Amino acid sequence: MRLIYLRYLLLSLLLIGGHAAFAQSKSEKSTAKSATKSTMNDNAILEKRMGEGTFTEAEIRELRKQLKIMRLANEDDAEDDEGLPWVTISGEVPETNRFGNALFTNRKMSFAPRLDIAAPRNYTIGPGDAINIAVYGVQELDVDVPVSSNGSVHIPYAGTIQAGGVSIETLENRIRLKLIENGFQSLKTGLSNLSVTVAKYRSISVTVVGAHQSGNYVMPSIATVFHALHMAGGPDTLGSYRTITLVRDNRVKDTIDLYDFLLHGKQTANITLRDNDVIVIPVSDRDVEVEGGVKQPLVFELLPQETMTDLLRFAGGYTANAHRGSVDVRRYGNGGVFISSYSESDFDRYVPQSGDVVVVKTVRKTVRNAVYTAGAVERSGTYGYEEGLTLRDLLNMSGGVRESALMSHGVLYRYRNNHQSAYLNFVPKQVLEGATNFNLQEGDSVVIANLKDMFPRKYVEVRGQVLKPGRFYHAEGMTVRDALLLAGGLSKRAVDTVVEVYRQTKSPEGMVVKDMINVSISPTLDPQGAETLLHENDLLVVREDKQKRPPYTVYLDGEATNTGPYMLLNYEERLSSLLLRSGGITDIANPNGVFVVRNEYGGYVEEKDFNAYNDVAILKYNEYNKRRKATLKIGGGKDKKQALVTAANEEDYFEDAFDGAIDAVSIISVSDVNALMTGDGKGDVILKDGDRIIVQPNRNTIRVKGEVNNDVVLSFMSSDLRVYIDKAGGLKETADKRRIFVIEPNGQSKMSTRFFWN
Repeated sequence: MRLIYLRYLLLSLLLIGGHAAFAQSKSEKSTAKSATKSTMNDNAILEKRMGEGTFTEAEIRELRKQLKIMRLANEDDAEDDEGLPWVTISGEVPETNRFGNALFTNRKMSFAPRLDIAAPRNYTIGPGDAINIAVYGVQELDVDVPVSSNGSVHIPYAGTIQAGGVSIETLENRIRLKLIENGFQSLKTGLSNLSVTVAKYRSISVTVVGAHQSGNYVMPSIATVFHALHMAGGPDTLGSYRTITLVRDNRVKDTIDLYDFLLHGKQTANITLRDNDVIVIPVSDRDVEVEGGVKQPLVFELLPQETMTDLLRFAGGYTANAHRGSVDVRRYGNGGVFISSYSESDFDRYVPQSGDVVVVKTVRKTVRNAVYTAGAVERSGTYGYEEGLTLRDLLNMSGGVRESALMSHGVLYRYRNNHQSAYLNFVPKQVLEGATNFNLQEGDSVVIANLKDMFPRKYVEVRGQVLKPGRFYHAEGMTVRDALLLAGGLSKRAVDTVVEVYRQTKSPEGMVVKDMINVSISPTLDPQGAETLLHENDLLVVREDKQKRPPYTVYLDGEATNTGPYMLLNYEERLSSLLLRSGGITDIANPNGVFVVRNEYGGYVEEKDFNAYNDVAILKYNEYNKRRKATLKIGGGKDKKQALVTAANEEDYFEDAFDGAIDAVSIISVSDVNALMTGDGKGDVILKDGDRIIVQPNRNTIRVKGEVNNDVVLSFMSSDLRVYIDKAGGLKETADKRRIFVIEPNGQSKMSTRFFWN
């Protein structure tokens, strides 16, 4: 029997859910409300059956789960604690250019009542409310009592009283008397106090007509007119914002003008609603649009008595660039659009008609009452013009002229209203000294030439072995010694006996060398040839003295007898000579495991630069891979696709190990250094400044890396390459079998060879 009940209830839930989904295509908001009500009814049924004990615990959990799923599926907005859908806007409100529309498109402005605060003292109690009665003091009582359908409430220990239709204040007095009559004498003596509040608000139904989403809305009993309008999305496209009526009991209760709130923030018309109230939004009688130089260019609704002055006030008044003398009105008439102009004196009398478009013109962005200065004045720019302003006054207002000003000639440009222009010449020196002056006119522009712009400075340039090479200003009387001193003097490696001066001149092709002069100098730049005068655009070159080069320094590391830095005996000392000077290599050194690390760009090879890699084999393998990938990517033929796949896999594998590889570092391999030191070997290396010589120890290990199934380090057991590949798990499918190679300890490599298919 219990299973049959469970099946029937689940079937009814599914039918309710299907009905809600179908109704959602018509009205999403109405569906959410009906589904919520259905869910509340189902919850009530569930609680009743639970009380009768006809369901098992497992059946009850399953039913609750199904109810929760259906509730979440049908809810499209948040609900309050009571489960009532008191949301704000039920759907999207279209954007229009009507004044006031933003009030309803903004979801943050909901006007929804707060249910967590005390109800106003004049709130009218009705069936469906729940009243909290609290007595505290000598005697105590705290109970929530519902208001029955006939408007009565039952008070524990006191009996039943009538509550419907009265305010909270009146009800509190009635309850006080009832409690005193039934034993709560401390309320009479003041030893106890009474508090009556609304614990739960009833729901009311309100109808909104003429809105974007007209319909019936369920809301709390303390909801207001503005809340209902916001839920309905406000007046529709043609609806009125000024003559909204509230109909209660078939009579007009009040007329709402939203402009009072929009313009002045008044909420006198935002009265509390009652059950079955109807809000009627009629069609607007007079809509007028304002364009141009007003702060709110929108469509406004005017009442019959309102004029052009009221319309401009609604639009926020003029903008800063508005023409305030008159407005144009475009009005539809028989045969077309007619335009009329009205001056400010007519605004209080003129009543715009519905459909009018009022255009407030804007002034041109033309600067008036201004004069201008430019060029070699301290503060160039725009200045106000007044009658009687003179040229000397304007120059003084500009802070005077600069030291670089051309004092022999100035220009005044004058633009006349008849579109004719004129240039007037003056002598700035005479104007400033008061010898001459004249009045300016509106719009005059005064230009004082700048000698820096007219005659740009000339330069000489110093390059080579000086402390601060660069370009320096040339001036009359500048000598070679002056230029060298400006460049910081000679460096330690400079040729201090002669300076080359290249004299340049302009030609149709540009600057060309006209002459080259050798100027004798001394290390202290004594006045000898250093007094030679320079011309503009001269280039001085100080050469390097190779005999002043510092000695080369290298670093010996690893299994050498005495490691550390060494200064080379000459610029061509070889590796064998250095090893002999260091005492040779140790007994555990590998004579075939010596190599030289060199920075090809010059400079000392730091230890960290090389030790970022495990050994020379990794560095060489990385270099090899880069070259091979570049070759494969530009190659062709049927192997191109496989080669690209292989290169990509290798790039992923070595991405971390070789991040930041030093392209400038080269590895120079050396074989059999013992033979080199005895003079019987070939390939001795000439050392360079900054080289790092690495002598590796003997190792009996073989490292297998790359496209094998397991990178591994093995002890030496055979000279057969295949043995080590087998120990590494064999080759991957992406391996290039034709390019297997071995890197020896000194960095030299050997490729595998093939004979037929082996």
